Amino acid sequence: MIIGIPSFVENILQRLSDNGYEAYLVGGCIRDILMGKSPKDWDITTSAMPDEVFKAFYDKSVVATGERYGTVTVI
Repeated sequence: MIIGIPSFVENILQRLSDNGYEAYLVGGCIRDILMGKSPKDWDITTSAMPDEVFKAFYDKSVVATGERYGTVTVI
């Protein structure tokens, strides 16, 4: 079974790239894909700092979900 990356995830990766940042899928979604399962969530690591993610996604809801660890969520 081949698991495709949803368009909303591709859009996040592309926007980060368009703004000059590196961005990669990581974590459980990669494990799930390798195991032939559909990921329940999508984790992305990026070279962008949290404040830069807020700026890049100015037109989206972005929540600081783990400020202590530099984690934000784009909704």
